[in-house]
Amino acid sequence: MMDRELAVTIQNHCLAAIAELSRLLYSAQGKCSDKEFEKIKRAVGLIIGQYLEGEILQTIYSQHPDLDNLE
Repeated sequence: MMDRELAVTIQNHCLAAIAELSRLLYSAQGKCSDKEFEKIKRAVGLIIGQYLEGEILQTIYSQHPDLDNLE
């Protein structure tokens, strides 16, 4: 089991990465072709949904449910 201090550190990095990836989308929107933007949006969605939230954050929240402020 991951200790709480490490869980908080990883959570903070994941949330910062999600925020940065969201800013990337705003930066690209309207500045590249629709096809290029859709590729970027799909990749960002996979990174956030499948990996950051689905793999890392869910592991943290299953071990430390009190860190999941969305419940």
